[in-house]
Amino acid sequence: MIESMSLKKLIFCTIFLIFACLFILTLEGILVESTTNHTVVQEKGCWDDEDFVIRKPCEPCSDFERISKNIAACVSSGYKELLKCSKTGEVYRSCSDSELLHFYKFEMLTWLLGGLSSAFVIFRKRTLDKRMLQRIQQQVAAGAPYYYVLWEAQSGFAFSPMAYVSKGLFWCSVLSLVHCGLSAAQHKSYLRLSEQGSSFVPLDIVVQTIVSLFIAMWSTLRIAGDFMEVRAGAQLQNKTFETVGNCPNFYTFTGKNRPVRNLLVHE
Repeated sequence: MIESMSLKKLIFCTIFLIFACLFILTLEGILVESTTNHTVVQEKGCWDDEDFVIRKPCEPCSDFERISKNIAACVSSGYKELLKCSKTGEVYRSCSDSELLHFYKFEMLTWLLGGLSSAFVIFRKRTLDKRMLQRIQQQVAAGAPYYYVLWEAQSGFAFSPMAYVSKGLFWCSVLSLVHCGLSAAQHKSYLRLSEQGSSFVPLDIVVQTIVSLFIAMWSTLRIAGDFMEVRAGAQLQNKTFETVGNCPNFYTFTGKNRPVRNLLVHE
């Protein structure tokens, strides 16, 4: 499993996945921009001179509206939104292809997969703890002392809040990077439709991307450190089991020079 990976391999895989995600989002934005053949028309309507309210958000036009061309907004971009101007009344205005709904669907799917993954991790941790207790009982039944404790093994049962915080920050940083990519793609689409010459990414998207990368790297190092500690603890437990099996009179004592008796529960 993942805890058997070395620290270098885990960091390399995480960095590769992050940059692969950014590369795919950037490539998608370039391909969409290069394959779009819409004729951009600079519209001028009542929304430039009057107060207006958006009655219906941006939505794709139907095939009939595109073919019949009875709505001018569907000719330029294939998307329309219904506005109500203060004097003119209700009119249609062309808009960019809305990806907001798709982003929310993707984010909900990501959170769902994250919840299922977390549930699987908790279930697997309980299974490994149960196996470790069974192994300790087998060692005791094989002739090891009845009252002993693996002082180092207590860290395997301890609750580590920072581990869950690191995992949560990692997934939040990944979602933030995905949000940055979608925001950059929407910004390019807006500039293309509005015929603006500047193509620079807004400063807030750049800052959010840099901060998300730093958080992802920090949480990755924390998670990798926890996995290395778990693996080192497992190796130490194996050595201690061998020592207990080879030395029948071996006891592990606490700092008060007395054995801890109530660690194992025997039915």
